[in-house]
Amino acid sequence: MALKFCSLAALLAVVLATAVRADFTLSNKPTHDVSCSAGVCTATDKNANLNAGELTNMLMSSDATVKTGGGAVTIQVLDGFSWMSTSRLTLDAKKSVGFHKPVAIAGEGALTITYDSSAGGDLLFSDGAKIDFADLDSSLIINGRTYTLAGDIDMLAQDILQQPSGRFALAADYDASADGVRSTSPVRRFAGTFEGLGHTIDRFSLKTNDRSGALFAILKKTAVVRDIDLTNVKLTGKVHTIAAIGGYSQGLIAHCFAGGVLSGRIGGGLASTNAGTILDSHTSVSISVYDAGAGLALSNTGTIEKSSADGDVEAGYGNSGGLVGFNDGTITSSFASGKISGTSHGAALGGLAGYNADGASIRLSHASGDISVGEQSEGGGGLVGNGSGEIVQSFATGNVSGDSASLGGLAGVGGKIVQSYATGTVSGHGGEFSDAYSGGLAGYADAEVDQVYSTGRVSGGWYVGGLIGLAQLTAHFASSYWDTDTSGRKKPCGHGSCKGVAPLTDVELKSGLPEGFDPKIWGSDPNINSGYPYLLANPPR
Repeated sequence: MALKFCSLAALLAVVLATAVRADFTLSNKPTHDVSCSAGVCTATDKNANLNAGELTNMLMSSDATVKTGGGAVTIQVLDGFSWMSTSRLTLDAKKSVGFHKPVAIAGEGALTITYDSSAGGDLLFSDGAKIDFADLDSSLIINGRTYTLAGDIDMLAQDILQQPSGRFALAADYDASADGVRSTSPVRRFAGTFEGLGHTIDRFSLKTNDRSGALFAILKKTAVVRDIDLTNVKLTGKVHTIAAIGGYSQGLIAHCFAGGVLSGRIGGGLASTNAGTILDSHTSVSISVYDAGAGLALSNTGTIEKSSADGDVEAGYGNSGGLVGFNDGTITSSFASGKISGTSHGAALGGLAGYNADGASIRLSHASGDISVGEQSEGGGGLVGNGSGEIVQSFATGNVSGDSASLGGLAGVGGKIVQSYATGTVSGHGGEFSDAYSGGLAGYADAEVDQVYSTGRVSGGWYVGGLIGLAQLTAHFASSYWDTDTSGRKKPCGHGSCKGVAPLTDVELKSGLPEGFDPKIWGSDPNINSGYPYLLANPPR
Protein backbone atom coordinates (compact mmCIF):
# COMPACT_ATOMS: atom_id res chain seq x y z
CA MET A 1 0.00 0.00 0.00
CA ALA A 2 1.34 3.44 -0.88
CA LEU A 3 2.33 6.05 1.64
CA LYS A 4 -0.72 8.15 2.42
CA PHE A 5 0.54 11.51 1.25
CA CYS A 6 -2.99 12.29 0.09
CA SER A 7 -4.46 11.73 3.50
CA LEU A 8 -2.22 14.09 5.41
CA ALA A 9 0.70 16.20 4.33
CA ALA A 10 3.67 16.30 6.67
CA LEU A 11 2.57 19.51 8.34
CA LEU A 12 -0.94 18.22 8.94
CA ALA A 13 0.47 15.03 10.44
CA VAL A 14 2.26 17.14 13.03
CA VAL A 15 -0.96 18.97 13.82
CA LEU A 16 -2.81 15.69 14.25
CA ALA A 17 -0.09 14.29 16.49
CA THR A 18 -0.65 17.25 18.77
CA ALA A 19 -4.42 16.74 18.61
CA VAL A 20 -3.98 13.10 19.63
CA ARG A 21 -2.62 14.22 23.00
CA ALA A 22 -5.55 16.57 23.60
CA ASP A 23 -8.68 14.90 22.23
CA PHE A 24 -10.90 11.85 22.55
CA THR A 25 -8.97 8.79 21.38
CA LEU A 26 -9.94 5.22 20.52
CA SER A 27 -7.04 2.87 21.24
CA ASN A 28 -6.00 -0.39 22.88
CA LYS A 29 -5.19 1.45 26.10
CA PRO A 30 -7.56 1.32 29.08
CA THR A 31 -10.71 3.42 29.03
CA HIS A 32 -10.60 6.61 31.11
CA ASP A 33 -12.52 9.88 31.37
CA VAL A 34 -15.46 8.41 29.42
CA SER A 35 -19.09 8.14 30.46
CA CYS A 36 -21.10 5.39 28.74
CA SER A 37 -24.87 5.13 29.02
CA ALA A 38 -27.44 3.44 26.77
CA GLY A 39 -24.81 2.80 24.09
CA VAL A 40 -23.52 6.40 24.03
CA CYS A 41 -19.92 6.96 25.18
CA THR A 42 -19.08 10.62 25.80
CA ALA A 43 -15.68 12.07 26.68
CA THR A 44 -15.62 13.83 30.04
CA ASP A 45 -12.11 15.24 29.59
CA LYS A 46 -10.08 16.42 26.61
CA ASN A 47 -7.60 13.57 27.20
CA ALA A 48 -10.26 10.83 27.24
CA ASN A 49 -9.68 7.37 25.81
CA LEU A 50 -12.09 4.55 24.95
CA ASN A 51 -10.68 1.04 24.69
CA ALA A 52 -11.22 -0.28 21.14
CA GLY A 53 -11.90 -3.81 22.41
CA GLU A 54 -14.65 -2.58 24.71
CA LEU A 55 -16.18 -0.65 21.84
CA THR A 56 -16.07 -3.76 19.64
CA ASN A 57 -17.84 -5.80 22.31
CA MET A 58 -20.58 -3.18 22.48
CA LEU A 59 -21.03 -3.32 18.71
CA MET A 60 -21.45 -7.09 18.74
CA SER A 61 -24.82 -6.68 20.43
CA SER A 62 -26.07 -3.15 19.83
CA ASP A 63 -25.47 0.22 18.18
CA ALA A 64 -22.80 2.43 19.75
CA THR A 65 -22.06 6.15 19.66
CA VAL A 66 -18.72 7.79 20.45
CA LYS A 67 -19.13 11.50 21.14
CA THR A 68 -16.79 14.35 22.04
CA GLY A 69 -17.29 16.34 25.24
CA GLY A 70 -15.45 17.57 28.31
CA GLY A 71 -13.27 19.85 26.19
CA ALA A 72 -12.45 17.22 23.55
CA VAL A 73 -13.42 18.37 20.06
CA THR A 74 -11.74 15.74 17.88
CA ILE A 75 -12.05 11.95 17.74
CA GLN A 76 -8.81 10.15 16.86
CA VAL A 77 -8.83 6.42 16.03
CA LEU A 78 -5.33 5.34 17.07
CA ASP A 79 -5.76 1.55 16.91
CA GLY A 80 -7.70 -0.47 14.37
CA PHE A 81 -10.74 -2.60 15.11
CA SER A 82 -13.56 -4.40 13.31
CA TRP A 83 -16.97 -5.84 14.09
CA MET A 84 -19.21 -8.41 12.46
CA SER A 85 -22.82 -7.62 13.23
CA THR A 86 -25.63 -5.42 11.98
CA SER A 87 -24.85 -2.71 14.54
CA ARG A 88 -24.15 0.91 13.62
CA LEU A 89 -21.14 2.81 14.97
CA THR A 90 -21.55 6.58 15.17
CA LEU A 91 -18.51 8.84 15.56
CA ASP A 92 -19.79 12.31 16.47
CA ALA A 93 -17.10 15.01 16.80
CA LYS A 94 -17.48 18.69 17.49
CA LYS A 95 -14.65 19.33 15.06
CA SER A 96 -12.71 16.54 13.26
CA VAL A 97 -12.59 12.75 13.00
CA GLY A 98 -9.16 11.27 12.27
CA PHE A 99 -8.20 7.69 11.44
CA HIS A 100 -4.64 6.48 12.06
CA LYS A 101 -5.31 2.73 11.70
CA PRO A 102 -7.74 0.68 9.57
CA VAL A 103 -11.32 0.09 10.67
CA ALA A 104 -13.39 -2.70 9.11
CA ILE A 105 -17.14 -3.22 9.03
CA ALA A 106 -16.76 -6.95 8.51
CA GLY A 107 -20.43 -7.90 8.53
CA GLU A 108 -23.60 -6.05 7.58
CA GLY A 109 -22.93 -3.25 10.03
CA ALA A 110 -23.22 0.47 9.45
CA LEU A 111 -21.16 3.61 10.08
CA THR A 112 -22.09 7.22 10.72
CA ILE A 113 -19.47 9.98 10.88
CA THR A 114 -20.24 13.54 11.92
CA TYR A 115 -17.74 16.40 11.91
CA ASP A 116 -18.04 20.18 11.58
CA SER A 117 -16.27 21.69 8.57
CA SER A 118 -17.59 25.13 9.50
CA ALA A 119 -15.43 24.95 12.63
CA GLY A 120 -12.36 23.96 10.60
CA GLY A 121 -13.03 20.26 11.10
CA ASP A 122 -12.47 17.50 8.58
CA LEU A 123 -12.45 13.75 8.02
CA LEU A 124 -8.79 12.71 7.92
CA PHE A 125 -6.83 9.55 7.15
CA SER A 126 -3.14 9.03 7.91
CA ASP A 127 -0.53 6.31 8.48
CA GLY A 128 -2.23 3.93 6.02
CA ALA A 129 -5.63 4.20 7.69
CA LYS A 130 -8.81 3.34 5.79
CA ILE A 131 -12.38 2.21 6.33
CA ASP A 132 -13.33 -1.15 4.77
CA PHE A 133 -16.85 -2.38 4.09
CA ALA A 134 -17.38 -6.10 3.44
CA ASP A 135 -20.99 -5.62 2.31
CA LEU A 136 -21.72 -3.07 -0.43
CA ASP A 137 -25.29 -2.81 0.88
CA SER A 138 -24.05 -1.51 4.24
CA SER A 139 -25.07 1.97 5.32
CA LEU A 140 -22.56 4.82 5.34
CA ILE A 141 -23.70 8.26 6.49
CA ILE A 142 -21.37 11.26 6.63
CA ASN A 143 -22.67 14.54 8.01
CA GLY A 144 -26.24 13.42 7.53
CA ARG A 145 -25.80 12.35 3.89
CA THR A 146 -26.06 8.75 2.70
CA TYR A 147 -23.30 7.34 0.48
CA THR A 148 -23.56 4.53 -2.08
CA LEU A 149 -20.72 2.02 -1.76
CA ALA A 150 -18.80 0.87 -4.85
CA GLY A 151 -16.33 -1.99 -5.09
CA ASP A 152 -14.51 -1.11 -8.33
CA ILE A 153 -14.11 1.58 -10.99
CA ASP A 154 -16.75 0.26 -13.39
CA MET A 155 -19.32 -0.03 -10.62
CA LEU A 156 -18.53 3.53 -9.55
CA ALA A 157 -18.84 4.77 -13.14
CA GLN A 158 -22.22 3.08 -13.59
CA ASP A 159 -23.53 4.44 -10.29
CA ILE A 160 -22.45 7.97 -11.24
CA LEU A 161 -24.00 7.62 -14.68
CA GLN A 162 -27.32 6.94 -12.96
CA GLN A 163 -26.89 9.75 -10.45
CA PRO A 164 -24.24 12.31 -11.56
CA SER A 165 -24.79 14.49 -8.47
CA GLY A 166 -24.91 11.64 -5.97
CA ARG A 167 -22.62 10.66 -3.11
CA PHE A 168 -20.39 7.63 -3.47
CA ALA A 169 -17.61 5.90 -1.53
CA LEU A 170 -15.04 3.22 -2.32
CA ALA A 171 -15.58 0.21 -0.06
CA ALA A 172 -12.07 -1.28 -0.26
CA ASP A 173 -8.72 -1.07 -2.03
CA TYR A 174 -8.96 -1.93 -5.72
CA ASP A 175 -6.43 -3.45 -8.15
CA ALA A 176 -7.27 -1.97 -11.56
CA SER A 177 -4.80 -4.12 -13.50
CA ALA A 178 -7.64 -6.50 -14.39
CA ASP A 179 -9.34 -3.62 -16.24
CA GLY A 180 -6.50 -3.43 -18.76
CA VAL A 181 -5.58 -0.21 -20.55
CA ARG A 182 -8.64 2.00 -20.82
CA SER A 183 -9.17 4.08 -23.95
CA THR A 184 -11.56 6.56 -22.39
CA SER A 185 -12.12 8.19 -19.02
CA PRO A 186 -14.29 5.97 -16.76
CA VAL A 187 -16.35 8.93 -15.52
CA ARG A 188 -17.15 11.62 -18.07
CA ARG A 189 -18.87 14.23 -15.89
CA PHE A 190 -19.34 14.34 -12.14
CA ALA A 191 -21.11 16.89 -9.95
CA GLY A 192 -21.43 14.95 -6.69
CA THR A 193 -19.11 13.72 -3.92
CA PHE A 194 -16.71 10.79 -4.07
CA GLU A 195 -15.22 9.71 -0.73
CA GLY A 196 -12.28 7.33 -1.08
CA LEU A 197 -12.24 6.47 2.65
CA GLY A 198 -8.43 6.32 2.58
CA HIS A 199 -8.36 3.56 -0.04
CA THR A 200 -5.99 2.88 -2.91
CA ILE A 201 -6.73 2.26 -6.58
CA ASP A 202 -3.64 0.54 -7.92
CA ARG A 203 -2.49 0.28 -11.57
CA PHE A 204 -5.06 2.54 -13.19
CA SER A 205 -4.01 2.70 -16.85
CA LEU A 206 -5.39 5.13 -19.43
CA LYS A 207 -4.26 5.74 -23.02
CA THR A 208 -6.72 8.07 -24.66
CA ASN A 209 -7.58 10.73 -27.21
CA ASP A 210 -10.09 12.28 -24.80
CA ARG A 211 -9.84 16.05 -24.56
CA SER A 212 -9.53 15.70 -20.76
CA GLY A 213 -8.44 12.19 -19.92
CA ALA A 214 -8.51 11.14 -16.24
CA LEU A 215 -10.42 9.00 -13.75
CA PHE A 216 -12.95 11.87 -13.76
CA ALA A 217 -12.79 13.69 -17.11
CA ILE A 218 -14.82 16.70 -15.94
CA LEU A 219 -15.47 17.73 -12.34
CA LYS A 220 -18.25 20.30 -12.10
CA LYS A 221 -18.28 23.15 -9.55
CA THR A 222 -20.21 21.08 -7.01
CA ALA A 223 -17.95 18.02 -7.36
CA VAL A 224 -15.78 16.76 -4.50
CA VAL A 225 -13.15 14.02 -4.84
CA ARG A 226 -11.28 13.21 -1.65
CA ASP A 227 -9.30 10.70 0.40
CA ILE A 228 -8.14 8.47 -2.46
CA ASP A 229 -4.71 7.23 -3.60
CA LEU A 230 -3.97 6.30 -7.20
CA THR A 231 -0.73 4.30 -7.23
CA ASN A 232 1.32 2.97 -10.16
CA VAL A 233 -0.77 4.88 -12.68
CA LYS A 234 0.19 4.74 -16.34
CA LEU A 235 -1.22 7.68 -18.26
CA THR A 236 -0.82 8.55 -21.94
CA GLY A 237 -2.56 11.45 -23.63
CA LYS A 238 -2.06 10.87 -27.31
CA VAL A 239 -3.56 14.18 -28.48
CA HIS A 240 -5.00 16.21 -25.59
CA THR A 241 -4.39 16.55 -21.86
CA ILE A 242 -4.05 13.67 -19.42
CA ALA A 243 -4.07 13.47 -15.61
CA ALA A 244 -4.66 10.92 -12.87
CA ILE A 245 -7.76 12.15 -11.03
CA GLY A 246 -9.33 15.22 -12.67
CA GLY A 247 -9.24 16.37 -16.28
CA TYR A 248 -10.96 19.74 -16.22
CA SER A 249 -11.81 20.37 -12.57
CA GLN A 250 -14.00 23.16 -11.25
CA GLY A 251 -14.65 21.36 -7.98
CA LEU A 252 -12.64 20.30 -4.93
CA ILE A 253 -9.86 17.69 -4.91
CA ALA A 254 -8.73 17.11 -1.32
CA HIS A 255 -6.37 14.72 0.49
CA CYS A 256 -5.51 12.86 -2.71
CA PHE A 257 -2.36 11.22 -4.05
CA ALA A 258 -1.21 10.05 -7.47
CA GLY A 259 1.97 8.16 -8.28
CA GLY A 260 3.28 6.58 -11.48
CA VAL A 261 4.19 7.75 -14.99
CA LEU A 262 2.65 10.14 -17.49
CA SER A 263 3.60 10.55 -21.15
CA GLY A 264 2.25 11.90 -24.40
CA ARG A 265 1.62 15.46 -25.47
CA ILE A 266 0.52 17.42 -22.42
CA GLY A 267 -0.56 16.68 -18.85
CA GLY A 268 -0.52 17.18 -15.10
CA GLY A 269 0.08 14.61 -12.39
CA LEU A 270 -3.20 15.12 -10.52
CA ALA A 271 -5.32 17.41 -12.72
CA SER A 272 -5.05 18.86 -16.20
CA THR A 273 -6.83 22.13 -15.42
CA ASN A 274 -7.68 23.25 -11.90
CA ALA A 275 -10.38 25.90 -11.98
CA GLY A 276 -11.54 24.96 -8.48
CA THR A 277 -9.50 23.97 -5.43
CA ILE A 278 -6.78 21.41 -4.81
CA LEU A 279 -6.18 20.97 -1.08
CA ASP A 280 -3.64 18.91 0.85
CA SER A 281 -2.82 16.68 -2.11
CA HIS A 282 0.43 15.20 -3.39
CA THR A 283 1.88 13.55 -6.47
CA SER A 284 4.91 11.48 -7.32
CA VAL A 285 4.44 11.18 -11.06
CA SER A 286 7.32 10.96 -13.52
CA ILE A 287 6.33 13.09 -16.51
CA SER A 288 7.78 13.00 -20.02
CA VAL A 289 5.84 14.97 -22.64
CA TYR A 290 6.65 16.66 -25.93
CA ASP A 291 4.64 19.79 -25.13
CA ALA A 292 3.94 20.87 -21.52
CA GLY A 293 3.84 19.05 -18.20
CA ALA A 294 3.51 19.74 -14.48
CA GLY A 295 3.73 17.64 -11.35
CA LEU A 296 0.33 18.55 -9.88
CA ALA A 297 -1.78 20.57 -12.34
CA LEU A 298 -0.92 21.69 -15.84
CA SER A 299 -2.98 24.87 -15.51
CA ASN A 300 -4.28 26.59 -12.38
CA THR A 301 -6.89 29.32 -12.48
CA GLY A 302 -8.25 28.44 -9.05
CA THR A 303 -6.62 27.69 -5.70
CA ILE A 304 -3.89 25.23 -4.73
CA GLU A 305 -3.16 24.97 -1.01
CA LYS A 306 -0.95 22.72 1.14
CA SER A 307 -0.07 20.53 -1.83
CA SER A 308 3.15 19.17 -3.31
CA ALA A 309 4.81 17.19 -6.08
CA ASP A 310 8.14 15.34 -6.17
CA GLY A 311 8.25 13.78 -9.65
CA ASP A 312 10.64 14.86 -12.41
CA VAL A 313 9.22 16.72 -15.41
CA GLU A 314 10.74 16.47 -18.89
CA ALA A 315 8.91 18.82 -21.23
CA GLY A 316 9.13 20.14 -24.75
CA TYR A 317 8.03 23.63 -25.78
CA GLY A 318 5.20 24.42 -23.34
CA ASN A 319 5.20 26.19 -19.98
CA SER A 320 6.11 23.54 -17.40
CA GLY A 321 6.79 23.35 -13.70
CA GLY A 322 7.33 21.08 -10.75
CA LEU A 323 3.85 21.86 -9.42
CA VAL A 324 2.03 23.90 -12.09
CA GLY A 325 2.73 24.71 -15.73
CA PHE A 326 0.67 27.91 -16.01
CA ASN A 327 -0.56 29.70 -12.89
CA ASP A 328 -3.31 32.27 -13.24
CA GLY A 329 -4.70 31.67 -9.75
CA THR A 330 -3.35 31.30 -6.22
CA ILE A 331 -0.75 28.86 -4.89
CA THR A 332 -0.27 28.85 -1.11
CA SER A 333 1.80 26.75 1.31
CA SER A 334 2.86 24.33 -1.42
CA PHE A 335 6.13 22.94 -2.74
CA ALA A 336 7.81 20.88 -5.46
CA SER A 337 11.08 18.97 -5.45
CA GLY A 338 11.39 17.30 -8.87
CA LYS A 339 13.94 18.12 -11.57
CA ILE A 340 12.54 20.17 -14.45
CA SER A 341 14.01 20.12 -17.96
CA GLY A 342 12.95 21.53 -21.31
CA THR A 343 14.28 20.20 -24.57
CA SER A 344 12.85 22.73 -27.03
CA HIS A 345 12.53 26.49 -27.41
CA GLY A 346 9.54 28.52 -26.26
CA ALA A 347 8.99 27.09 -22.79
CA ALA A 348 9.12 28.85 -19.44
CA LEU A 349 10.33 26.39 -16.82
CA GLY A 350 10.11 26.80 -13.06
CA GLY A 351 10.76 24.63 -10.06
CA LEU A 352 7.22 25.39 -8.82
CA ALA A 353 5.47 27.13 -11.75
CA GLY A 354 6.49 27.59 -15.36
CA TYR A 355 4.53 30.80 -15.92
CA ASN A 356 3.04 33.01 -13.20
CA ALA A 357 0.54 35.30 -14.92
CA ASP A 358 -0.26 38.91 -14.14
CA GLY A 359 -2.61 38.98 -11.15
CA ALA A 360 -1.62 35.46 -10.05
CA SER A 361 -0.05 34.83 -6.65
CA ILE A 362 2.47 32.42 -5.13
CA ARG A 363 2.75 32.66 -1.35
CA LEU A 364 4.47 30.69 1.40
CA SER A 365 5.77 28.16 -1.12
CA HIS A 366 9.10 26.75 -2.22
CA ALA A 367 10.89 24.53 -4.72
CA SER A 368 14.11 22.54 -4.51
CA GLY A 369 14.51 20.80 -7.88
CA ASP A 370 17.18 21.69 -10.42
CA ILE A 371 16.06 23.47 -13.60
CA SER A 372 17.58 22.93 -17.03
CA VAL A 373 16.19 24.93 -19.95
CA GLY A 374 16.76 24.63 -23.66
CA GLU A 375 17.88 27.26 -26.13
CA GLN A 376 15.42 30.08 -26.87
CA SER A 377 13.44 29.40 -23.72
CA GLU A 378 11.19 32.13 -22.34
CA GLY A 379 12.79 31.89 -18.92
CA GLY A 380 14.01 29.53 -16.25
CA GLY A 381 13.85 29.97 -12.48
CA GLY A 382 14.20 27.98 -9.30
CA LEU A 383 10.60 28.87 -8.39
CA VAL A 384 9.09 30.56 -11.47
CA GLY A 385 10.23 30.54 -15.07
CA ASN A 386 8.48 33.66 -16.31
CA GLY A 387 5.61 35.94 -15.39
CA SER A 388 4.49 39.18 -13.79
CA GLY A 389 2.46 37.63 -10.96
CA GLU A 390 3.54 38.17 -7.36
CA ILE A 391 5.88 36.00 -5.30
CA VAL A 392 5.56 36.50 -1.53
CA GLN A 393 7.34 34.77 1.38
CA SER A 394 8.70 32.02 -0.87
CA PHE A 395 12.08 30.54 -1.73
CA ALA A 396 13.99 28.26 -4.10
CA THR A 397 17.10 26.15 -3.53
CA GLY A 398 17.50 24.37 -6.88
CA ASN A 399 20.25 25.09 -9.41
CA VAL A 400 19.25 26.77 -12.69
CA SER A 401 21.11 26.35 -15.97
CA GLY A 402 20.62 26.60 -19.72
CA ASP A 403 20.51 28.82 -22.77
CA SER A 404 17.46 30.84 -21.77
CA ALA A 405 17.07 34.54 -22.39
CA SER A 406 16.51 34.98 -18.66
CA LEU A 407 17.66 32.82 -15.75
CA GLY A 408 17.25 33.44 -12.03
CA GLY A 409 17.67 31.55 -8.79
CA LEU A 410 14.07 32.42 -7.87
CA ALA A 411 12.55 33.67 -11.15
CA GLY A 412 13.75 33.88 -14.72
CA VAL A 413 11.44 36.82 -15.28
CA GLY A 414 9.89 38.10 -12.09
CA GLY A 415 7.01 40.39 -11.23
CA LYS A 416 6.56 41.62 -7.67
CA ILE A 417 8.97 39.73 -5.39
CA VAL A 418 8.60 40.36 -1.67
CA GLN A 419 10.13 38.65 1.38
CA SER A 420 11.71 35.85 -0.63
CA TYR A 421 15.12 34.36 -1.35
CA ALA A 422 17.12 31.97 -3.54
CA THR A 423 20.22 29.90 -2.77
CA GLY A 424 20.81 27.86 -5.95
CA THR A 425 23.51 28.45 -8.57
CA VAL A 426 22.61 30.13 -11.85
CA SER A 427 24.58 29.14 -14.96
CA GLY A 428 23.61 30.87 -18.18
CA HIS A 429 25.11 29.89 -21.50
CA GLY A 430 23.79 32.78 -23.52
CA GLY A 431 23.05 30.72 -26.60
CA GLU A 432 22.05 32.81 -29.62
CA PHE A 433 20.59 35.57 -27.46
CA SER A 434 22.28 38.93 -27.22
CA ASP A 435 19.95 39.74 -24.33
CA ALA A 436 20.52 36.70 -22.10
CA TYR A 437 20.27 37.70 -18.42
CA SER A 438 21.41 35.83 -15.32
CA GLY A 439 20.84 36.85 -11.69
CA GLY A 440 21.04 35.16 -8.30
CA LEU A 441 17.42 36.12 -7.59
CA ALA A 442 15.95 37.01 -10.99
CA GLY A 443 17.21 37.27 -14.53
CA TYR A 444 14.88 40.15 -15.31
CA ALA A 445 13.11 42.54 -12.91
CA ASP A 446 10.60 45.29 -13.68
CA ALA A 447 8.49 45.60 -10.51
CA GLU A 448 8.73 45.87 -6.71
CA VAL A 449 11.54 43.87 -5.10
CA ASP A 450 11.62 44.13 -1.31
CA GLN A 451 13.19 42.16 1.57
CA VAL A 452 15.00 39.64 -0.62
CA TYR A 453 18.42 38.05 -0.89
CA SER A 454 20.34 35.52 -2.96
CA THR A 455 23.47 33.48 -2.26
CA GLY A 456 24.03 31.27 -5.33
CA ARG A 457 26.99 31.52 -7.66
CA VAL A 458 26.02 33.30 -10.90
CA SER A 459 27.77 32.86 -14.24
CA GLY A 460 27.19 33.07 -18.00
CA GLY A 461 24.90 35.17 -20.12
CA TRP A 462 25.35 38.65 -21.54
CA TYR A 463 24.09 40.57 -18.49
CA VAL A 464 25.07 38.97 -15.21
CA GLY A 465 24.47 40.30 -11.69
CA GLY A 466 24.75 39.02 -8.16
CA LEU A 467 21.02 39.64 -7.59
CA ILE A 468 19.51 40.72 -10.94
CA GLY A 469 20.57 40.19 -14.55
CA LEU A 470 18.67 43.11 -16.09
CA ALA A 471 16.78 45.73 -14.06
CA GLN A 472 14.24 47.85 -15.91
CA LEU A 473 13.48 51.44 -14.92
CA THR A 474 10.15 50.20 -13.53
CA ALA A 475 11.95 47.99 -10.99
CA HIS A 476 11.99 49.33 -7.41
CA PHE A 477 14.38 47.80 -4.88
CA ALA A 478 14.30 48.04 -1.09
CA SER A 479 16.11 45.96 1.54
CA SER A 480 17.59 43.77 -1.20
CA TYR A 481 20.91 41.95 -0.83
CA TRP A 482 23.26 39.47 -2.45
CA ASP A 483 26.13 37.46 -1.00
CA THR A 484 29.31 38.80 -2.57
CA ASP A 485 31.37 35.80 -1.41
CA THR A 486 29.22 32.90 -2.59
CA SER A 487 27.88 34.56 -5.75
CA GLY A 488 31.28 35.40 -7.20
CA ARG A 489 29.81 38.75 -8.28
CA LYS A 490 30.73 42.26 -7.20
CA LYS A 491 27.92 44.00 -9.08
CA PRO A 492 24.25 43.71 -7.98
CA CYS A 493 22.89 44.00 -11.53
CA GLY A 494 24.29 43.07 -14.90
CA HIS A 495 22.51 45.99 -16.56
CA GLY A 496 20.26 48.79 -15.34
CA SER A 497 19.93 50.67 -12.07
CA CYS A 498 19.98 48.66 -8.86
CA LYS A 499 19.55 51.47 -6.37
CA GLY A 500 18.36 49.92 -3.14
CA VAL A 501 20.42 46.74 -3.55
CA ALA A 502 23.30 46.33 -1.11
CA PRO A 503 26.20 43.87 -0.90
CA LEU A 504 26.76 41.62 2.12
CA THR A 505 29.56 39.21 2.84
CA ASP A 506 28.69 35.68 3.79
CA VAL A 507 29.55 36.40 7.42
CA GLU A 508 27.37 39.52 7.44
CA LEU A 509 24.40 37.72 5.92
CA LYS A 510 24.64 35.04 8.61
CA SER A 511 25.22 37.41 11.51
CA GLY A 512 21.59 38.53 11.87
CA LEU A 513 18.70 39.99 9.93
CA PRO A 514 19.77 42.51 7.27
CA GLU A 515 18.56 46.05 7.61
CA GLY A 516 14.91 46.41 6.63
CA PHE A 517 13.99 42.73 7.19
CA ASP A 518 10.82 42.52 9.30
CA PRO A 519 11.54 40.36 12.41
CA LYS A 520 7.86 39.35 12.42
CA ILE A 521 8.46 37.74 9.03
CA TRP A 522 12.12 36.68 9.17
CA GLY A 523 14.21 34.67 11.59
CA SER A 524 17.96 34.22 11.99
CA ASP A 525 19.51 31.17 13.67
CA PRO A 526 22.92 29.54 13.07
CA ASN A 527 21.24 26.11 13.24
CA ILE A 528 18.50 26.86 10.68
CA ASN A 529 18.93 27.38 6.92
CA SER A 530 22.73 27.13 7.23
CA GLY A 531 22.64 30.36 9.22
CA TYR A 532 21.00 32.44 6.48
CA PRO A 533 17.77 34.39 7.14
CA TYR A 534 14.67 32.21 6.88
CA LEU A 535 10.94 32.80 6.72
CA LEU A 536 9.17 32.15 10.02
CA ALA A 537 5.95 31.06 8.33
CA ASN A 538 7.77 29.09 5.61
CA PRO A 539 10.88 27.55 7.19
CA PRO A 540 13.33 25.39 5.21
CA ARG A 541 12.62 21.67 5.19
